Amino acid sequence: MLSLLASLSPPRAAPRRALTPAQLHLLLELCARFGVPLARRVLQQTLEVERAGGVATTDGSRRRERGGAYAALFKASVPAEAWRAHAQAMKRIDKARRKAGAARKQGKEAASSEEPGEEARRGDEARRERDSA
Repeated sequence: MLSLLASLSPPRAAPRRALTPAQLHLLLELCARFGVPLARRVLQQTLEVERAGGVATTDGSRRRERGGAYAALFKASVPAEAWRAHAQAMKRIDKARRKAGAARKQGKEAASSEEPGEEARRGDEARRERDSA
């Protein structure tokens, strides 16, 4: 799995960028849903296509980055219905992640709007109630 991740990173001559958590999550989901052997085969195809000049975007205006080429080749390697099911599942997962992130952000904003020491006071009150029970 690590060699798969390393291969999707840009070549050494280019500035190195790590996969973002969302990109890593997507790659792990592809491996879980369709299997590591297929993921490796598509990776080999991607590297061969990259050596031959890469994959153009749909409108042909530019060359896809390596991750985009990998996703396009992966999509072409699985049945359309399976890819649609995967895309729908990823949409649900992404929505849940965004919702959780918004809730965390909202919780931090609410906590920061309290007076200093308010959180500690609430914690003390909760401990007293728990200890008296």
